[in-house]
Amino acid sequence: GPISLAGTTTREKLYEDNANRSLLIYLDNSDAHKEQIMNYQRSLSAGTINTTQEAAIKLFLKDLQSMLQPIAVKNPYAQQLVIPETVFKPLRTNAHYLNFIEVVTFYKQYQREVKTDPTTGVAYIETTLADIQEANELLKEVLLAKSDELTKTCRDFLESLKVQVIKENIPTFFRSQVRAWFRINPHNLRYYLSQLVQYGYLQIVGGSKHKQGYEYEITSRDEYIKLNTSISNALDNAFHKLV
Repeated sequence: GPISLAGTTTREKLYEDNANRSLLIYLDNSDAHKEQIMNYQRSLSAGTINTTQEAAIKLFLKDLQSMLQPIAVKNPYAQQLVIPETVFKPLRTNAHYLNFIEVVTFYKQYQREVKTDPTTGVAYIETTLADIQEANELLKEVLLAKSDELTKTCRDFLESLKVQVIKENIPTFFRSQVRAWFRINPHNLRYYLSQLVQYGYLQIVGGSKHKQGYEYEITSRDEYIKLNTSISNALDNAFHKLV
């Protein structure tokens, strides 16, 4: 090392130990994004996409990468930066957070004054407050995922369930209703409900396994909002102390 490694998987839980050593970036599975993709596919099929321009932009970005030169980065604010307490595996995540800020600074090397360490003679550039603010904005979703004990797919399912329950204006629901709402695979649905009950996000309030099925209730509809707010506040408060 050091190395830079990128990987993909659809089985996050299986690779949980590796996930703790990585910055996790999830696909945008929102309906709006899916519509954007389908619109692009239609335009591509219709021949209205300028593929030559696309190729030129990709080459330009590749050329920009080749212009970057090895240079040390020093973050004079590093000792004052504290990651949110809700983040799991804080020892690893703290290193990820500081390294990410250094990467943001590294990419701006042509916008920074190159200084020389008088002791070692090593050339370096310094992190600015703007770099930290930019890194915080980019990492909020990542740190939120690292603070959530649920996998992303299970969390997305729960948040969709909350929206649907509010829309239907019902306090409880059965598995058959969820199947009708989301047309989800029965095996996946069984897994999600089991996980959410196990972690306490759902509770069984009635029903029977052998008849209509269990009746479920969401234990807290705003817990994710509170978690999101705590992450944002922690990063914002740490940044404001530097200003």
